[in-house]
Amino acid sequence: MILLDIIMPRMDGWTTLAGLRQDPATAQVAVIMFTCDDRFVTRERAMREGVVDFLPRPVARDKLLACVRTHLQAVANARALDAVGRTLEATVAQLDTEA
Repeated sequence: MILLDIIMPRMDGWTTLAGLRQDPATAQVAVIMFTCDDRFVTRERAMREGVVDFLPRPVARDKLLACVRTHLQAVANARALDAVGRTLEATVAQLDTEA
């Protein structure tokens, strides 16, 4: 998971996000974007570009921690479901060979 501000000194968050999405090693990493720019158009762009959440600054500590926990749990759930799917596929394949 990456917490990414849109407004940064050397490279903005949009450019950083594009670079993350182009690299296969980071393309699927969950990104939470935050910024003082809370306009609808900015939120819409963030969601369109695949961030998992968007938080306006200043961000309350409790809200940020809850957001991070929620998305980490979502990743853990997705991995668990993927493991179950692989187990089911292996079981079906084994049953096909036995039949």
